[in-house]
Amino acid sequence: MEGARSDTGSSSDDRKLRGFWRSVWMISVPHKVLHFAWRVCRDILPTKEKLMRRKVLQEDWCEECKAESETTVHLFWRFPRAQEVWQHIKLLFSFDPCTISSFLDLMWNLMVLSEYVEEKVAMVVTVAWAIWVNRNEFRNGKRKKTGRDIV
Repeated sequence: MEGARSDTGSSSDDRKLRGFWRSVWMISVPHKVLHFAWRVCRDILPTKEKLMRRKVLQEDWCEECKAESETTVHLFWRFPRAQEVWQHIKLLFSFDPCTISSFLDLMWNLMVLSEYVEEKVAMVVTVAWAIWVNRNEFRNGKRKKTGRDIV
């Protein structure tokens, strides 16, 4: 959320940040998806990178691709299956998703810096939640779904 971080000094920007969080909680998706959106924006999902940092795990490599650490950016954007998922829903962004450094940056771009389209935001949050759910199912022995199945 580069734009928000650099502006957090004034009271008007605090209102913008409060408005952002209020808008997050008002997205028309099930409560469990809203809670997920809040957690991923706060960067507190228990990814392998986070669990290793807390000394719960010994390694943080992505279990599927083994190419890089399992961070939220990797899991939701860089991971090949995540890219397949986003290609299937064909959302157009007014920014380059490859430049996103966190989920909060993505949401800030969608909700503050771009024209806010609630259906698009709801779709992004719901699809990210579906990716997270399938990641957890796969880690617990269930089959990994294709990008098309996740969508």
